[in-house]
Amino acid sequence: MQSVTYLAFFWAWFEVKEKLRVIARERKAFSLNLIPTNDKHVFMPQDINNLKFKLIEFERKEKYILSDLLKKACTKFRTSGSLSELIAIVSIQVEVSQEKSEGDQTVIRYLAWVIPSVGFVGTVIGISQALIVANTGDMERITQLLGVAFDTTLVALVLSIVIMWFVHQLHEETDRFHSDLKEFVIDNLINKIETE
Repeated sequence: MQSVTYLAFFWAWFEVKEKLRVIARERKAFSLNLIPTNDKHVFMPQDINNLKFKLIEFERKEKYILSDLLKKACTKFRTSGSLSELIAIVSIQVEVSQEKSEGDQTVIRYLAWVIPSVGFVGTVIGISQALIVANTGDMERITQLLGVAFDTTLVALVLSIVIMWFVHQLHEETDRFHSDLKEFVIDNLINKIETE
């Protein structure tokens, strides 16, 4: 049972590290100068079309959540010309991205649940084995089986505590990334569009 617990732990840990690596890669997009970030830059409505073409060209080489969000924002502004609709589509797209990220973490949540569950199953099996041996009166064997049974639970709970810390770190990074994503688009695109 402990081998299953360790397998679940390391699988979950690997998944968390992989998701954190993806977030770190996505964060690089903030520094790629996809759009001007200086405070004095202003976008005229006709600039939005050029920005969209620039983003389409960029995405032929690399694609980031930020570049896709900016492209969708440009498309929405071109079709509606409304800043309020632009803010709404950015908010919706960030929520969709966040929901996808949370959906991608389903295996991690399942494994975090499996770890203590397998530990408790191991304890039940160990206690059952100890009860089977109980009628023989072999106290040393009974003690050994009970020790393994409770050791299984202890290991599972400790591993569960550790993996949950990593899971919460991942949730925090995911939430922070999506907040930064929305803030970046609002600060560097939406707030700089000059409407006529």
